[in-house]
Amino acid sequence: AAAAGMIAIACVNLHGGGQLVAPFGGGRRRLGTNPIVFAAPTSDPDAPFVLDMATSVGAEGKVRVARNRGAELQPGWILDGDGRPSTDPLDLYGGDPAGSRQPGALLPVGGPVGYKGFGLSMAVEFLAGALLPTVATRPDDEVGGNAIFMTVIDPEHFAGRGPFEQTLSNLIEMVKEPPFAEGFDEVMTAGEPERRRKAERLANGIDIEDSTWQQLCDAGVEVALVTGRSFHHARPVGAALSDRVPLIVSNGALMKRPDGQTLHRQVLDPMVTKEIIVKVREHRRGAALIFDRDGPDQYLYEGIDWQHPNRRRYYELNRQFMTELSPLEDGLTESPLQLAFTGGVEEMRHLAALVRGLDVAKQITVTLTEYEARDFSLLDITVIGCSKGAMLTTWLERRGVD
Repeated sequence: AAAAGMIAIACVNLHGGGQLVAPFGGGRRRLGTNPIVFAAPTSDPDAPFVLDMATSVGAEGKVRVARNRGAELQPGWILDGDGRPSTDPLDLYGGDPAGSRQPGALLPVGGPVGYKGFGLSMAVEFLAGALLPTVATRPDDEVGGNAIFMTVIDPEHFAGRGPFEQTLSNLIEMVKEPPFAEGFDEVMTAGEPERRRKAERLANGIDIEDSTWQQLCDAGVEVALVTGRSFHHARPVGAALSDRVPLIVSNGALMKRPDGQTLHRQVLDPMVTKEIIVKVREHRRGAALIFDRDGPDQYLYEGIDWQHPNRRRYYELNRQFMTELSPLEDGLTESPLQLAFTGGVEEMRHLAALVRGLDVAKQITVTLTEYEARDFSLLDITVIGCSKGAMLTTWLERRGVD
């Protein structure tokens, strides 16, 4: 909603099941974590205001992580099965093994003023439970699933979208100004910590403690890493998980293991690729070929301006895999995985229409990824039927999964 310029207010209950949270002053589970969200656009399309929070002091998953890491919780998170404050995450689950004693409960957000979190949780129950054709939480109800209440507001009918976004941005700038409280060196507004964590995890992967990974393996869970990016982007993340994890990359054209073993690939016909390059050159020169190779000839390109703000960072990170070649079709000594173009949104829409009108269009898949806020698009051409989902299906079939 925020990406579309709208304000969103939403909340979720648990169809009457999933009691985990004690009411303020209570000693047993009575409510779900009942999350709420407020989201709104700002003048920066990459930095919306997004408050997404449980009405409990924290999500149950964070207690599970502490349990798996053998760590204690901060005081004020949970009660044990007798209604006493605890910092032992095992108390939430009723000991080890789980259920060997009375399970505990999460506390509502707010600490000594937890009646505020409790009140918000009750509001979620009547909006996403009692108001809808589902139910609010009831004793001994085991029905799972989520019921959602959502309101969307168009600022255009009030102050106007532009003025609203600018006013919110000005407010964010104001509240972030110094001085700061002791122990703090900045003020972060809702959505900022998550954006930073996302960037860090995209760069370095997601840390999964050994006990959680072992639980996944014991349950028979297998992991595949699926991305539209190239193999060398996905390789470090996959290697951190396991040398057996299949990496589905290049928009589904290639499946490899982190050790470099190719499991399956779908490639373009070199003659078809050459025809596309030649036909579109009079309209646009810049293009790139991506191959299943190691080294600097993995990515061959011609006529691409790498100083463009939307391309410079990509080039800096990946130039060790790149070689410039002109004419580009001279590099078609084997079948490529992808033929790729980048440019402005309207430019790439025009190019996509041109390619789809070629005689060879029935032999290819054209994928257009647009970032309108930056006026930048990626146009990828792969063999017909190629997609991340199709390659994932191939992997599942090999694993005997229907």
